[in-house]
Amino acid sequence: MNRSQDARRRQKPLPPALTQRLEAMIRRIRFMILARGGLTTLACGLLCVLAIMAVDAVFPVDSVRGRWALFLTGLTVVLVTAWRTMARPLLRRLTPVRMARILERRHPDLDERISSALELLSAEDDAEFRGSRQLIALLGEEAGNDMRQVSPKREFTTRTLKPWWLTVGVAVTILIVALVFW
Repeated sequence: MNRSQDARRRQKPLPPALTQRLEAMIRRIRFMILARGGLTTLACGLLCVLAIMAVDAVFPVDSVRGRWALFLTGLTVVLVTAWRTMARPLLRRLTPVRMARILERRHPDLDERISSALELLSAEDDAEFRGSRQLIALLGEEAGNDMRQVSPKREFTTRTLKPWWLTVGVAVTILIVALVFW
């Protein structure tokens, strides 16, 4: 058994009061990344279709190679967009400690109690190096109280998706108008 597996096995479970809300926030962030990335990719795909239609209208492409080139260019742009807006952000690991740091940056009044409590409670050092158990337990309790007042839906709202919905709506409208006049 290597060191990291051994360390994970020895690691004490963190208090549910801390981890449940942080894990809910992690799920919320992943949902927001997926939604924003999906809308961005959809908007990009629609705009690529419009751009291909415009190129074909201005410079009629009669060859099969030319049409394949346009299609593959559009597909490449959409795939790169999907990679950069969905896949890569979703592959980044969000740990409870990292989530606590994100939350504490947004709320300086938390005074880093949550991340400190998580780090101290999950530390693998000997007790003599970590500090008093009572003090760490009290810090964990304070952090739990702070976490109860934080709502994942309030912290990470869907209002940030509004520009992407608008972009998709405009692209769909333009596409429908172009198809009607065609």
